[in-house]
Amino acid sequence: MEAERVYKFSGTVFKNVIARLEETMGTGTIRAVFRLVGRDLGKKAVERIKGSHDVSNCTLGEYAKIFVDEVIAPVTGTDGVTLNESPDGVEIDILVCPFEKMGFDISNMFYCTYTESLVKTFFEEKLGKELSLSIASLKSSGGDKCSFRVTK
Repeated sequence: MEAERVYKFSGTVFKNVIARLEETMGTGTIRAVFRLVGRDLGKKAVERIKGSHDVSNCTLGEYAKIFVDEVIAPVTGTDGVTLNESPDGVEIDILVCPFEKMGFDISNMFYCTYTESLVKTFFEEKLGKELSLSIASLKSSGGDKCSFRVTK
């Protein structure tokens, strides 16, 4: 019960901070900040993964599975994300938006910018300049999931 109260309080404060920042700084600036945060946390995730896995010789699919299992699923739950492999890449479908679950307005795409940057940074470590990231759908645009396609 205590954790739930703290969670609700933190979420309320965060929502209000974002609203005030958007009023004073504008949508573009807020998206830039979320992009930077996604990049920073993507780098931290790579370092954490490298500390517990030998990823130097794994396939793109294996690397994506590590990403889904250790970066995304702890937030969304294992049933909140799927991974589909194809000969030319992987598609990560995030079915649960934690920001939406907390009651945040996701239509401004701030949180999508964060997630895109997180995914891009994580996979740049494996693919470098060969990375191609495309977004097939976003919950913030009315989709039923956020779908990120990673190819070489």
